[in-house]
Amino acid sequence: MAMNPDDVARLLIGKTIKEVTHFSYLGWAMCIEEIIFTDGTIIEVGGDADYGRFDDITLPDGTQYSIDFDDESCK
Repeated sequence: MAMNPDDVARLLIGKTIKEVTHFSYLGWAMCIEEIIFTDGTIIEVGGDADYGRFDDITLPDGTQYSIDFDDESCK
């Protein structure tokens, strides 16, 4: 299932972050990999050196959503 940025905002408002996982990559001090919320929702984060994006969202029941957005609208 695909979500647009407004859907993502509605889903995440009010959630509490439990953990942020990260790793070092090619000299960058920190690359965020996942944001994990207290209710079990997980956001996978992607991107490159000049932008970031949410790749997908997994809800506690296992339902997974991809994020569908127009790159031009995010500039």
